[in-house]
Amino acid sequence: MDINSTDDTKISIACKVPSSWVTEIDALALLGGITRSQWVANWIATGLGKTDDPEARREAIRIASNLIAKSA
Repeated sequence: MDINSTDDTKISIACKVPSSWVTEIDALALLGGITRSQWVANWIATGLGKTDDPEARREAIRIASNLIAKSA
């Protein structure tokens, strides 16, 4: 899913990652022809099941269901 294709308001979320990861993230983003921010947003979308890939959606639902079950 392209996060820019939605009318939802966009907010920034920050996290700290090891500096060694940045080089890898930048390389993968470059290969995909996207920015670092878009690359991270795509992974967040995948984790939330906000993707066009049905298998990724099922996996996100499975993980969320497991987390809910553990918290109950």
